[in-house]
Order: sequence, then C-alpha cells, then structure tokens
Amino acid sequence: MERVMFTCFVVCGLLSTAQGAPLDISTKFMDGNVIFSWEGDPAQLYYVLITRDGVPDSNWNDITGIQYTVMDALLYDSIRIRVDVPGGGATNNMTYKVSKIESNVGESVNISWTAPYFPLAGTYTVYHTGNVNRSIIEVTSSYATFIQTKYEYYSRPFTSTNINFNVRDITRDDAGYYNGGFSPAAAWSGGGVVLIVHDKPSKPNIQGNLNILVDSYSEQNCSSFLTTAPDYYARLRPLSYTWYVNNTQLDRETSKTLRLRVTRNHKYNHYSCTARDKLESNQSDPVIINPLYTPDNLNILPQPLLNSNDKLAVKEGEPIGPYTCTADCNPPCDMTWKYKDVTNGQFIDVASTAFLYSHIVNRSIALYRCIAKYPPDKDFKKIESINLDVLYLDEPLVSFNGSSYSNQAVQAQERTTLHISCNVPANPNPSIRLRRSGSTDILTETSTSEVLSYSIPRLQCSDTGNYTCYGDLAGFTSKQTVFGVNVICKPRFDSMEDFKPNYGSKSGGNVYVSVAVPLIANPAPQASYITWFGPTGPLTISSIVSQQSAIYKHLVTSSIPVQDPNSFGNYTMMFNGESIVTVIISAEEIRINSSDLIEINKGGLIGLEGTVFVKVPVFSESPPITSHITWLNPNGLMIRDQSIVLQQRNGVYNYMITSILPVSGGEQYGEYKLLYANNSITTIRITEKVC
Repeated sequence: MERVMFTCFVVCGLLSTAQGAPLDISTKFMDGNVIFSWEGDPAQLYYVLITRDGVPDSNWNDITGIQYTVMDALLYDSIRIRVDVPGGGATNNMTYKVSKIESNVGESVNISWTAPYFPLAGTYTVYHTGNVNRSIIEVTSSYATFIQTKYEYYSRPFTSTNINFNVRDITRDDAGYYNGGFSPAAAWSGGGVVLIVHDKPSKPNIQGNLNILVDSYSEQNCSSFLTTAPDYYARLRPLSYTWYVNNTQLDRETSKTLRLRVTRNHKYNHYSCTARDKLESNQSDPVIINPLYTPDNLNILPQPLLNSNDKLAVKEGEPIGPYTCTADCNPPCDMTWKYKDVTNGQFIDVASTAFLYSHIVNRSIALYRCIAKYPPDKDFKKIESINLDVLYLDEPLVSFNGSSYSNQAVQAQERTTLHISCNVPANPNPSIRLRRSGSTDILTETSTSEVLSYSIPRLQCSDTGNYTCYGDLAGFTSKQTVFGVNVICKPRFDSMEDFKPNYGSKSGGNVYVSVAVPLIANPAPQASYITWFGPTGPLTISSIVSQQSAIYKHLVTSSIPVQDPNSFGNYTMMFNGESIVTVIISAEEIRINSSDLIEINKGGLIGLEGTVFVKVPVFSESPPITSHITWLNPNGLMIRDQSIVLQQRNGVYNYMITSILPVSGGEQYGEYKLLYANNSITTIRITEKVC
C-alpha cells in the first residue's frame, strides 16, 4: 500500500497586546467544528471577528461568553479569530491551521504532528476520535504500545516531540481526528490531524416517475450516498454525477437530476448514472423511460381497396377481411371492431381485438369501425372506418296501381288505366327492362333508378298475357319476375281475324250453313249466351266456342239451318242480347239468264253525260241483295259511284240488274266485271261509240 506522510504544525495562542492584559485562547476540534475558548469573565461582552482562509467576515459578532465555535472547519485551510474586549486596549488573535489528510480504503497512511513537549516521566497517548474516542498508541521514553497491530510507531527516540506513526489497511472506521497528549482531554485539543478515508459512493439507484406523457418533462434522480468518512466531512462534500444513455456518457449532465423532454423514441433508451466524490461509484442499474402517448392515427392492414367514392365495394353475402388495425400508443390501446347498422343507427360489436376475422356483409352494414381507446385517458378515442359500398341485386318486385303483386294475375277492366311498377332493389342502380313474354321487344327500360314505371292508359283485351320484368347488374346473375295481366273485356267481334260475312247456300230440310265468327272476349264467352236472329226470327241452335291463339281470342262456330228460300237473308249473332255481327246467307249462286239478253247502251249518251246503262238478266232462287252487287272497272278497282236497281221479271226466279256506270275518257273503256258476293257473274266490254 502507498504510504502517505503528513506533518502538522499548529500555531496556538500567539497573543499580542496593545494595552491591557491579553487573553489566553485555546482550541478544540470536535465533530468537524473548531471551538475557540479563552479565559475571562463569562458575563463580559466580547467582539469576535473570524477570518477564513484570509477572508474576514463582513461583520463583527457580539457575544457574551468565553468561547466561539466555527462550524465546518474542514472547509478551510486556516481559521483566524480576533477577540476584543470593549474598552480594552489589547488585540487578541489566534490562527488555527486545519490539518487534514486524505486516503482511500485499503491503503496505508503516515500521520504526524509536533507535540509541545514529551514528558520525561509518564506516558504520551495517541488518541483517535471517530465514531468513538479511544487511545490507540501509548508511548514512553523507551517503547510504544499498540492497541492493534495495524499501527506502527516511527518516531525515534521515543521521547521525540515529532510524533509519527503509520496506519495500515485503512477502513472507514479509521477516519476521524487524531491527536495526542498526557490526558484524555488531549483527544479533542487543537493541533491534531483529521484523517479522511475515501470509498466509492454507494451504487446509485435511479428514482423518478418512469411513466411520463410524451412532451412532458421527466426528472430522474441519481440517488447515492457518500461513504467517505468521517461523516462531518461527508456532509460537506456534494457528489458529482455522470449520466449515460445506452452506456454513452451524456455531455454537460453532471447534476443529480436528469431532466429531459420525453419523446416516443425514449422507450428505446436505457439510462444509468454514477456518483463521484474522489472515487466514482459503480454504475447504476439502467432504467427505461416509458413514454406515454396516444396514437396519432390508426392503420388498417392490408389497406382496403376503395372505389372512387372512397368506399370498399363488396357483394352482399360475401365476407370482408381479415383486417388488422394497428395503433402506436403506449400503453397499448384497447382495440375493438364495430359495424354500423343503418336500420337503427347502432354500432354492433364484431371483435374485441385488433384483428377482424372474415365477417359476412349485408346491405344493412354501412361501415366497419376500428376503435382505439387509451387506458390512461378514458375520454380518449381514436377511430378509423372502412365505408362500405354493398353491392346487391334482388328479385324484381311488381305492383299494379300501387298494389303489390301476389303471384296472381292482375284483373283489370278493359278501357281502364293500368300502372305497372317494377322495383328492383339493387346497388348500384340496375338495368331494368319490361317485355311481353315471348317477345323480344322492350316495352320500356331504365338504368338510372331502382324503379321502372310503365302505364297502359286504355287497356284492351290484347293487353292480356304474361309480362317479364328483368333486373341486370354487372357481376350478378340476371333476376326476373313474370306476372300476368288479365284484361276483362265483353265479347265483341274480332275484326283483325279472317271472317266470311257472306255465304251462299242451297235450301232444304237438311241444309245447314256453318258460320264461324271470331270474337274477342275475356273470360271466354259461354255458348249458352250466344243466340242468332235470322230472316224468319230467332233461331234455336247451339254454338261451339273454342279458344284460338290467345286467351282472349275465340271462334264461335254455329250451324244455321236453310230450310227454304225464305231462310236466305241477314243473320245477326247476339251475346246476352247484344248484337255482335251480321252475316248474309244468300242463294248458292246467281247466274245469267241465258234466255234473255244483256242490254248495253254502248257509248250512248242517254241520261247523264259520261254514263253507260247496263241491264243484266239473272236467275236466282232468292231475291239478290243489291249491297252484294259490285262492279270492277278495267283497272280491277271497285266502282264507287255505281247506281244499281233490281227488278223482278216474269217468273219467280227472274231478275234484272240495272246498273248506271260512270264512263268518262278513253282510259275508262274496256272490260267491266259484275260481282255478286265477291263472285264473278259476267264480264261486259264498253267501247267508244262510233258515230
């Protein structure tokens, strides 16, 4: 061990007198303080001025008593006292040299001072005042006695006033005040040496709140205590500190308290410290500042692919997810998932974690919401939403005049108005078309709304049938609804179908003419309501009703008896007393009466100018009907301005058909054809009259 020699010279009680008796001043060193004492009257007022290391106090101290204590003497190298007596002429001064020696634990040190004298007889005792006061060496004129073997006395001869000894293997218990003398009071008397024993400060413990809000200040204290002895020295020596972050020393951070503004990145730092007096302590255990912060934003991963409306398009019935919602917050946020039900506006729990598993979507879900709640702040909440664009296509819903379709054909009266509404719930708007079933023609269509409207302002029987409403949307199978429209219409003649209004027939007891009348009626007409009225009055016959190409198209077939010539004429079919149509049954044929001649006033100007009179004799079993007699001009066109007169001639079946035909211009000359009931009777030729 290193040996340190220290010699102390003490100047005590040098007194000077200007006038009057001087004061005898003595000193004691106790617990780090120097006590100046003098002989005198304790009731006397004294003026005291202290000078420390050459710097006098700014004020005198007025005291009553005979001693004055200077605290914390180890702070100074010398302390001078001046004591004046009011009215006295003497100046009383004394200087105390503060003697101290420093060493480290485990080392050896030499301690020495000069004693005023050594007794020729008796014992000189060396005292150590530390935690207790004790004698450690007794010296006589011939030898030295040690209390412990750690001491070794060097002074020779033993009677030398230069006291010198060694202390080995120093511990903190060896620290304190060393002095010697001939009585126990010498242990505290002035002139001794203070041994200061240094040891490492205690291993620091960092104290402070580690859980700090970001942007707040953290104050961490490096808590250590000085182990240097004696205690009255330790209390005068503040420790210095060194701070480390991740084992790297921080510049300019030497105070006990480390104050810093907390950021999120502090959670990656380890802070430690050491304390130093003469020796440096071991490094403290590291601490980690736990920065508390709320999330700036939430992130949903994978990032949803949004459409132009910033929504996630998903088909109804298909799953959404999985998604993970992340939030950078400390302590970790409580994460949940909810969805908004548009039917009631409520948010429904989906997941109580940050992970949203697959969840089946329906159109009532407007959005999914990730919610982050911050445990230290119950009022804090961060939200990130996925707005949905739920795609769907429903079956078309049909209504008529505001009433819903119920899988029964709608019943409507002819000549009324029918409003058809085809509603196809869908997102986005679907393409809606309305067609007559079996037809490719589109009645109406739209792609801008969920509702297609179509009106038939005046229903007809022909509107009866099935209709189909189609709903189409990209990515979906086409949806359709077929519905029926049943137009109620009274029986009436169907002028659009083939119909024979004129019939030729023979007459006789077993002669019947089969008449076919097309009807429009819905529902089908009952045959029992069909009657016929002929030339001889009502007929008692039955009819057969058969459906044709459509539910509202029917054919009524009736067999009309032609018993004799009186049966020829007009026959009217009636339904429930109302006339439907009239047919004509005529004699089977009209033929030229070959026994007579056709008279033609060829090119004559008899009567009106530009006319020709034609007389045609015919034979017929019944009187011909003039309305059935027509002429065709050379161009094959029916003559509109013809005038026809029918005359009966001699004999029951002989008739003369007299016609006045307009003929003007050369283009009118040629062959003229006489028709009866659209059957050709004869052809004549009219030519220009030659003068």
